[in-house]
Amino acid sequence: MAKKIILFVAVFCLLGSNVIANPFISTAYTYKANFQRTGAFSHNISEKAKLYGAFTLCHPLHTFYALKDCLLINNKEDFLLKKDPGHQKVLWKSDLPYSRIAHPTLAENSLYFGTENGRMVCLDWNSGQERWSYPFFAKITSAPLVIQQKVIFGASDGMIYALSQNTGTLLWSLNAKSAVYADLAEKNGTIFVGTVEGRIMAISSAGSLIWDYYAEGTITQSIAVSSTYLVAVTFEGFLYCLNTDGTYRWHKISHPFVASSPIIQRGEVYQFFPDGYLRSYYLDTGEMRLSMYIECPLRQTPVMVSHMMLFRLWNGVLMVDTRLQQSRTLIFQEGFDAHSFVFSGKSLYLLMKTGEIFCYNL
Repeated sequence: MAKKIILFVAVFCLLGSNVIANPFISTAYTYKANFQRTGAFSHNISEKAKLYGAFTLCHPLHTFYALKDCLLINNKEDFLLKKDPGHQKVLWKSDLPYSRIAHPTLAENSLYFGTENGRMVCLDWNSGQERWSYPFFAKITSAPLVIQQKVIFGASDGMIYALSQNTGTLLWSLNAKSAVYADLAEKNGTIFVGTVEGRIMAISSAGSLIWDYYAEGTITQSIAVSSTYLVAVTFEGFLYCLNTDGTYRWHKISHPFVASSPIIQRGEVYQFFPDGYLRSYYLDTGEMRLSMYIECPLRQTPVMVSHMMLFRLWNGVLMVDTRLQQSRTLIFQEGFDAHSFVFSGKSLYLLMKTGEIFCYNL
């Protein structure tokens, strides 16, 4: 009996060490919940939003992000500010300006982001001090993947780059043949890329091409990946579902001028189209499950929390119950023009164009 107990403990420790040491597991904080870019959060939220804070900075903002219970603010002077929304305190301000940063990634107390004027930057999350910066002759709008000690991203020059996470030195580059504006996605160490010429690529973390597929149209939104499928949408309104080995599964044609990325949850893909309809399809068959008219202009990709989808209105946030196919205004700020919102944990932050930020507990 004692030998069985010792054997069980040894096996448990070995399995646990394998999980901990798995190089593909990332604890990075991203704006879309994970590196699969599913856009779906697993939290349960209440049907009422409780305002717990509001503040105004002394000048308007470019944009902001929620990372690890703090706000990262890019102001009009291009400086970054880390703010504690609970106590409304600025924890640090960057020493240097950074021109319109792309979506950042926080991993191991380091903040990684690209800039409009072509730099990939690493800052210390605790102090705001720059650890390294690498210059490129291209615009970077792709959110960085931080995996296996590498920072991997695409750029407007049609290249995919990998830098050392610790030193910022260039490790490899790969020609994608056209500009990469969309965020890269990652699943089990394989990286998925979409380009403006509609090329969908799977590459290894070492920078080699595994497969590619050409969709019809322009890909500017991030690809979403499930356990066995990936979904890409083109600006022209084509929604593609491929197997993760690159083979075709199905596609749909809808309204053009798509400016939001697909969301994957519980075996379905959700996509909002410019004709005002939210549609969902079963990933395995492509059969439509939901077609619901949303009476609001979409200015950014919605967020899905459990089975609730959150859309930004001109003056607040609309909640859509995808099971009951009902919608209602969750947050309403009369007299304000909403710029964007971010979701982190159970907190939602709504930024107004006048510079006010409202903090809600969901």
